[in-house]
Amino acid sequence: MLSVAILLRTFLVISSLTYGTFMNANPNVDARNHNEIRIKEGKSGIFVGSSAHLELWIFYSLMHKKHLAHKLGVKEYLEKFVEKVNAIFETQAKILNVKFTLAGSRLWNEEHRALSPDMQSLDAELLKEILKVYAGREEKQWKKQHPHRHIAAFLYLTPKQIKDMDENNKIVSGVSGQIGGICVKDEKVAAVTDSPGKYTGVRSAARQLSRLMGAVYDGEEPPPQELVPGSDGAQDCSYSDGYLMGKEDVNGEKSLKLSDCSSYQHIMGLRNRGPGCYGTSTEKESLSNFIEK
Repeated sequence: MLSVAILLRTFLVISSLTYGTFMNANPNVDARNHNEIRIKEGKSGIFVGSSAHLELWIFYSLMHKKHLAHKLGVKEYLEKFVEKVNAIFETQAKILNVKFTLAGSRLWNEEHRALSPDMQSLDAELLKEILKVYAGREEKQWKKQHPHRHIAAFLYLTPKQIKDMDENNKIVSGVSGQIGGICVKDEKVAAVTDSPGKYTGVRSAARQLSRLMGAVYDGEEPPPQELVPGSDGAQDCSYSDGYLMGKEDVNGEKSLKLSDCSSYQHIMGLRNRGPGCYGTSTEKESLSNFIEK
């Protein structure tokens, strides 16, 4: 459970963002119920052997911009970053071929709003809530030019440490919205620590996106049915085996591979979002009327 102090701080910051008391951006953030914006299933589905085509938007830090400006370049780095994430999901392509495409990117200068009390690291819960606000605003503008496309997730890359303030300031490699929150407004956000130019956040990014697609950590029971209906969880896979959703083995190849359990869970998580989320460009355009406004 989150402490009262953390909840109060989060409430105050998000309230100020939502109502624009110290913002220059448009404060008109849509706050509809999650069920009202869920992408409908339609007539098609996703099964073993299927493919999922997902669009990913990346926010990046000022440090990334400065470090990469005279080297590889931000756009090239982000594209390579996504390629490396996709390579992890491709290790179980026989079950589900997941491919993220870089939909767009933007410099994000708002991480200072999520600074933890030490003023050096980021408060995981606060960062997540602030990202939800900015992701909503970004998507609202993006949809004006891309009415038939849907961003599956927003990812923020920061060089700063992220700390779980409710777990004795535990350092975490990343944070994400609600499990199964892929394509769900106000939940499809994630953030990871990444050293600019070194791709150190790739594994964590894949883990956070995996959770958004409905996967629990290997060895865990299924998530609540209201979040990922039909999921069997990952009790048949051992956490100690060291796959992506298990214990990290720095020198082991499995750390950058999916267990069977993760891929089967992705199928259930995406199936509940429908082809408007994971379909091809043609499918998404034809299903534009299936998106609840």
